[in-house]
Amino acid sequence: MQGAAEPAHLKAEFVNINRCFGQTSVEAILGELCALDTPWARQTLERLQMMSPTALKITFALLRRGASCGLDECVRTEWRLAHRSWPDLAEGVRAFEKDKDGRPAWGPCLANDEVQALFQPIDLAHLTPLLLTQDHLKQAAKMSAATAPKFERKF
Repeated sequence: MQGAAEPAHLKAEFVNINRCFGQTSVEAILGELCALDTPWARQTLERLQMMSPTALKITFALLRRGASCGLDECVRTEWRLAHRSWPDLAEGVRAFEKDKDGRPAWGPCLANDEVQALFQPIDLAHLTPLLLTQDHLKQAAKMSAATAPKFERKF
């Protein structure tokens, strides 16, 4: 964003941020953070290790793809990911939104080919539509909590 001041703590770590996050994989990023062994690197590594390993790989792939495509493809990609789920997604919702215990039990990380499969086109015949139209949102807002149906989505 032009004209916005950069946070001072990020400016001081600019070289290290580029060194670590300029890697070609999540594993390489984590390796660089370990090798750097500075307070910033240790804190960043600790934070990343709290997150779902699968979500890290998906986010990494999403950012890489987004850097080289236009808005149309970015929106399509986000749409595909919104229609797909993986076990850690449900666990994250449970740990941080439902139970709020902040202690997710992440499953094993998806393999790289499984992560890439999440980005592939979807056969529209297999989709349940996302109900996010303005009419739907207005109607949902009018429903009282007592009469609103309880939706439980399986992730």
